[in-house]
Amino acid sequence: MDLNSNAYFKLSSSDHSELYERIQNALSLLEEKHDHETPEMWCSRIRDPFRKILEENPGIFSKNGYT
Repeated sequence: MDLNSNAYFKLSSSDHSELYERIQNALSLLEEKHDHETPEMWCSRIRDPFRKILEENPGIFSKNGYT
């Protein structure tokens, strides 16, 4: 994911809100690729959960160009 500096700061700073913490936790679960997965399998597996994160947080991601 190519985050701009503002979005990256909000997701990685220690004083972010609970909403940003939930988003960061959800994204961190998606980044792990299992040994048996090809890149295509990994993309297929994370597509729906990632789309759900984007749809549930339009105020954060839409202004950063991710939706």
